Amino acid sequence: MSHASEISQGQPNIASVLSASYHFMMGRILDDLAGAGYKDLSKMQLHLLSRMDSEATTLGELATRVGIARQILDNLVHMLDENRYVHVQEERISLAERGRDAMSVVVGAQQRLETEWATLLGSAAYDELRTQLNNLFRITTSSEQPRRH
Repeated sequence: MSHASEISQGQPNIASVLSASYHFMMGRILDDLAGAGYKDLSKMQLHLLSRMDSEATTLGELATRVGIARQILDNLVHMLDENRYVHVQEERISLAERGRDAMSVVVGAQQRLETEWATLLGSAAYDELRTQLNNLFRITTSSEQPRRH
């Protein structure tokens, strides 16, 4: 995609803005994780951990929730299990103590970054941005919304 196609009315398009913001946040989270001793987590592994519930779930349910092929999920889960972030028993996966500890670091990093963004934008503007992004998320992930790739 050319730079010109990413600009609309003098501003980056929304896909570029959302992508850049996501990658910025993930970079900060991974930096905080590395600083806390969790240097072996990739973005994709972190994405898997963040999509897990406090209760065990099946590998099939997790693959559907994350939207990746089962073979890829199996490889990622194997690495997470090897590094003691998750427990896998038969077809069920749950967060191990190390995974829960790492997710605590993630939550702290997210909260600090969101506080920083609220300070930069102003609380009212940040609250409105958060509300609208949550609305967009709800609408685009609803079961009635057709999925196109």
